[in-house]
Amino acid sequence: EEGRPFFAIMWTGQTHYPYFNMEPAQPFEGVGEMQNRYLNAIRESDAVIGKILRELQEMGMLDSTLVVLVGDHGQAFGQHGQYGHGSRIYEENVRVPLLMIQPRLFSGEMDQTVGSMVDVAPTILHILGLDLPADWQGRSLLAGNRSQRTYFLAPWSGAWFGYREGSRKYIYLAEEDRCEVYDLASDAEEKNDLAPTLLPEELEQA
Repeated sequence: EEGRPFFAIMWTGQTHYPYFNMEPAQPFEGVGEMQNRYLNAIRESDAVIGKILRELQEMGMLDSTLVVLVGDHGQAFGQHGQYGHGSRIYEENVRVPLLMIQPRLFSGEMDQTVGSMVDVAPTILHILGLDLPADWQGRSLLAGNRSQRTYFLAPWSGAWFGYREGSRKYIYLAEEDRCEVYDLASDAEEKNDLAPTLLPEELEQA
């Protein structure tokens, strides 16, 4: 009904293996066949999102609608010897896009706050001016008093635990009983494990 608040969700399986392409794939340089299919699936999904935004604008609803785009996981293509998702917690596994589109509130700003999936819904409530339920674990990404630490878990292949605080990221491989430590500010692809250079007490404190 016109004028009433509404909620709608769209979830795409196109960008999941084997990465469905509805149109002839365009070539992307420097990637293999599967990753090229993946990038084309993203390109086609982006086009659908653009169509939705145009239709909202044509209906005069874009200025009064909050559009949230978020990925639920990353995707690995050979980095750290892995493919797919769910088994590790390197950046290619856990770094996801989060875009919030609302022309009256945002003008293309970028925020470097690090958060996790449990923070998405609280952020939406914050933007809408609604109270956060007391039993929710997440906190708004726009809140000034939020913790700067974010936790990760991958239980499907040997139990990987980790957290990030600032640019420093700690990974604990439970089955191997060892840690990996990365400084994402200088090593975004996590190629230089700092754990061997740290004192035992530093790792214990982590």
